[in-house]
Amino acid sequence: MVAGSKFLLLELPQKKILRTIRLMDIYQKMSFSLISKRCKKLVQSLQIKVQAMSVNISAHIRISVIFSEWTLNIYFKHTDKEQMKRIRAPHDWLKHFQDIFHCPSIDNIGFVWRSSEYDLDYIKEVVGAIKRLHASDTGCNEYNLMLLKKFFPIENLDINTDMFKVSKIPVYILQQNYTTLDINCDDDETEEMTLDELLVINSKSITIKNTNG
Repeated sequence: MVAGSKFLLLELPQKKILRTIRLMDIYQKMSFSLISKRCKKLVQSLQIKVQAMSVNISAHIRISVIFSEWTLNIYFKHTDKEQMKRIRAPHDWLKHFQDIFHCPSIDNIGFVWRSSEYDLDYIKEVVGAIKRLHASDTGCNEYNLMLLKKFFPIENLDINTDMFKVSKIPVYILQQNYTTLDINCDDDETEEMTLDELLVINSKSITIKNTNG
């Protein structure tokens, strides 16, 4: 019944269609945009803008569409299917959101515990260029180091020291030219850096903080 009424809407003149769509809430607009290519283009024509879009990867994938006063989160849970199938649905949704909300790039991506189950090359292909990378222990030391290299160069880096052996950040990371470098330490880790480490830092801004403090 709902789908039928939406298709009947398409029989109206263009101005009336757009006037009706504007009165819909964001969920209705999103649902409408999924009906057909024409519906998608109609929603696109409204020029709805979002503040940012982000992706967080753990045992599941979360896509966040950030509006001025609220955030829409879409979760894709882990299944027993092969990796490429697990991430294809998030890829399709991400592309759809980017199209209808005129957001060609992802602002930030986060990797946390169990994100090592996903293929980094495919994730990089899906999200493209990003502005900020947040990284903490994924559960695999090799994956931890690989993701930092995979998303280089990056403008802003936010890392947890728990992703490195003995919580020691490799010198080559400190030497990169980040706009901002945020280092997060656990309660039982030191927040101090040696003079040699400080001297090799090339970032414009660096913040070191205790995540439990």
